[in-house]
Amino acid sequence: MKDFVLDKDNDLMFANGDFFVANSDQQHLELILNSQQGEWKENPDLGVNLIKSQSGLIDRFLKETLKFNWKQMGLILRF
Repeated sequence: MKDFVLDKDNDLMFANGDFFVANSDQQHLELILNSQQGEWKENPDLGVNLIKSQSGLIDRFLKETLKFNWKQMGLILRF
């Protein structure tokens, strides 16, 4: 999927005075992994909040949350 590209600080990238557009699948995955549920106005169920689980175990709830979010994006996640 093509979309606006963000730099490492999540700021918009520009090229030749215009927004830089490129393949953004990886960027979308990273944004969903780091966002919390409720941060996406158009889809409030989207978000994993992986940072909160950083020092904990990957439990069943986190696995189900990952599967749900990947399914929302049209991807399949298998453990």
